[in-house]
Amino acid sequence: MEGKAKISKAKGVEICIKWLEDRKSRKEILQHISESYKVSDKTVDNWMKEARAVIQGRQQEAESIRLMHMDAAISEAVKEGLLSDMEIELILCKIISGGLKIEEFIKGNAVLREVTPTEITNAAKVIYAKRGSNAPEKKDVNVKMLDGPVIFE
Repeated sequence: MEGKAKISKAKGVEICIKWLEDRKSRKEILQHISESYKVSDKTVDNWMKEARAVIQGRQQEAESIRLMHMDAAISEAVKEGLLSDMEIELILCKIISGGLKIEEFIKGNAVLREVTPTEITNAAKVIYAKRGSNAPEKKDVNVKMLDGPVIFE
């Protein structure tokens, strides 16, 4: 180890962070540091342990920022895309009447097509469900209660 420079802990951790971020293996990092500096393998392992903790902290911080931006973008998109019940019902009525063309992309080309009978039926089911037309009728059921215990034999 003659002729090799000494290195501080902070500098060693910094080198380990850089090499770990560059996806280098433990063996490559050990070889690089031991060729250039006067340190033991155990010391480098300790530096790499600290470096991994620093990298993990950075990744968690970046992920939380990314999630925060994504949540803001999603909530903004939801606010812009919210339709009232009347607007939804209008679209469904257009589907039922066949007055709507649907744009599909087939092999990268946009194609306009008519509404299929299945889509018309499904739109009608949704409208009837929204309006409560398919709900069961409510009947008044009068049940006479028996006095005394019920005995099963």
